[in-house]
Amino acid sequence: MIDFLDKKIIMTPHCEFIATHNETGVSIAVEAKSRRRPGVKHTPGKAGQNNLLKGDVQKLLDKALKQNPKNKPFIIFIDVNAPLTPFISMEEKPWFKDIQNMLGTYPVPTRETPEEYTGLFFTNFSPHYNTENESMPNEYLAVIPLWATYPMPNPIFSKMLFTAVQNYGFVPHIVEDEGEMK
Repeated sequence: MIDFLDKKIIMTPHCEFIATHNETGVSIAVEAKSRRRPGVKHTPGKAGQNNLLKGDVQKLLDKALKQNPKNKPFIIFIDVNAPLTPFISMEEKPWFKDIQNMLGTYPVPTRETPEEYTGLFFTNFSPHYNTENESMPNEYLAVIPLWATYPMPNPIFSKMLFTAVQNYGFVPHIVEDEGEMK
């Protein structure tokens, strides 16, 4: 069940929605942000290739951190909205390097000072850069703190979450032949 909070009148900062898994009863708060790039997806302006590849999302992360309800597991998704670079290793992608450097500026969580988020996912699924070409697989970086105020609820939930992130944007190739789908 998804309870979208933006449709309710809430006067304080809040996350996008609360997701509850019906079978397990696990409830998490979710905040989602997406980097807007000049000249991309109805955003005015023009950006060079180097700027499009950056992982300049610190303002989005800082804003998302303020949306934490602080009473349940809290997961943040930030889409970097960069062109996909499938032939560059993850560690060499400019957006990955930028995010790695950015995360190094935040305090390291400890048992005494745990992280306030449960999970942080930086995704990059950008089919809009491919024009008419087939979309490439998504890219993502997951940050799951060892010490969190509200850790991942259980291994079943973690597995479902990672499966969803890994398959985000995957659309199977379906060929119709004489009324039959294959």
